[in-house]
Amino acid sequence: MKFWTQLAPMVKVAIILTVLLCVYDFSQRVMITTDVNTRNVNDFDASRYQVPTLSQASEVTAWLEARAQAQEQQQVEETAPEEAKTPLIEGGVNLGEMRVRVRGIYSPAQSSEQIALLEAQHLTERSLELTEVTQGYVLENYEVTKINVGSVTFTGADGSTVVIPVFDY
Repeated sequence: MKFWTQLAPMVKVAIILTVLLCVYDFSQRVMITTDVNTRNVNDFDASRYQVPTLSQASEVTAWLEARAQAQEQQQVEETAPEEAKTPLIEGGVNLGEMRVRVRGIYSPAQSSEQIALLEAQHLTERSLELTEVTQGYVLENYEVTKINVGSVTFTGADGSTVVIPVFDY
């Protein structure tokens, strides 16, 4: 207390004002300013607030429309009828999911076995394969059992036999 009595009156006033300002600042920042009797918290009322409507640049809108049109065009092209696809090969016979046509039969000079030249086309994808086959080759669960001069004989897994003649143009 001796220290307080030795201070000049101007310093005492400054200290008192500083303490009062600190208490006031504390009450504004930390203490909750509310009515003590009000214990109910009001629900948030969203109807009192208004959000501005969204907007976008015209270039972005045009780009999005062009992209949507391109996507629709692509979907139309993908769902085009099957007539627009590659046509099935003529003179072929359907074996499972493949359409098969015998193009020719030949015997190499070095061996006595016969080789058949087949065209096989997938029915849905319409992809075409040119294949050299010998006896024992399996195509869509059909095995080549016999190669004659004018035809190739296939035997299915169920025992059915299909004879495909050499395609005559």
